[in-house]
Order: sequence, then structure tokens, then C-alpha cells
Amino acid sequence: MIPENIVQAFIQNISLIKQGQFNDFVSRTRDVFDARLMSYTSRTQNWLLSAVIGEIGANTFDHNFSFSSDVPKGVFCDFGSDYIYICDFGAGLRNTLSRVIKSIEDDEVAIKTAFTQPISGRAPELRGNGLKFVISSVVENKWNLFYQSGNAVCNADETGYTFGTSSYNHDGCFCILSCKEN
Repeated sequence: MIPENIVQAFIQNISLIKQGQFNDFVSRTRDVFDARLMSYTSRTQNWLLSAVIGEIGANTFDHNFSFSSDVPKGVFCDFGSDYIYICDFGAGLRNTLSRVIKSIEDDEVAIKTAFTQPISGRAPELRGNGLKFVISSVVENKWNLFYQSGNAVCNADETGYTFGTSSYNHDGCFCILSCKEN
């Protein structure tokens, strides 16, 4: 599990990201995100972790068609510490999934669905497996993940994953990932 103090510290930084204080870490287009990810991959040679980061970050560009005018457009990504931080201010899982699954009733149902069920807006294609890949990679490799969308959270580590809610409500999605032992 990602320690609670790490999660709370990042939540405090989210308001600074919104204010533009970390613009150097925001990839406003997919090609900039891809270039930064390739640089990270080249530096670390951690191909699987890079694929996980790529899946999470790419969702920003695949599923967010519009952003509020008062937030950074694109994805915030900080690869520079023991923790990898990814954040966007897009539609979030609930709004995105409810385009395809009308019965999504709240953020917790949305996050459980996103991490556990194949979903596709293009049936009969078997798409929508990205976050299933993320969570299985985290569990199998004994990494740690905290993922939040709206007020719903997913925690994952080598023992599996749990879902719950938070008093903090995030417009979009954010993730903290670690492949180091705590």
C-alpha cells in the first residue's frame, strides 16, 4: 500500500498543480507524454513499469475530450522519486464509463468496474482491459498503487486490491505508484 502520508502530501500538491506551479511536469499532448515516457524507459530499462505508466497516462488522452477551462489540460506526471505521480483533471472514471455502461451509479462502482471488468464502447471488440493490466501487474510484481477518481479509491499491493471512498473528491483521476518496497 502507498502510505497515507504520501497520499495526503500529493493531495495537497494537487491544488498547486491546478494553479500551474508544476507546469514543467504537465504533458499537454500525447506526443509530449510519450516522449517523456520513452526517456524514462530508456533511463530505467523498466519496460513493464513503463507500460503501466503509459496505460494510465494514455487514458488522459483517450477518454478526456474536454477539460474545464480553469485546470491544466493534459497529464501531470512526475517520475523523479521513489513514487511515480500521475494526475489529470478530466472527466473521471464515472463520467467516462457511464457513456458505455448507463447503470454506473457512483464513483465506487465506476472504479470497481474499471479495474475488474472488460469494457468497450466498440462491441464486439475486447477492449477496455488497460486498468486490469495495471492492477494485475502491480499485484504480480509486488508493487504498490493508490488510484483515485472522484471520491473512489483503489489500493493495490502484493496481497491484492481493495476499493473504498475518500473524503477528498478529485475531478479526473490521480495515481501514485511505487515499485520499491516500503
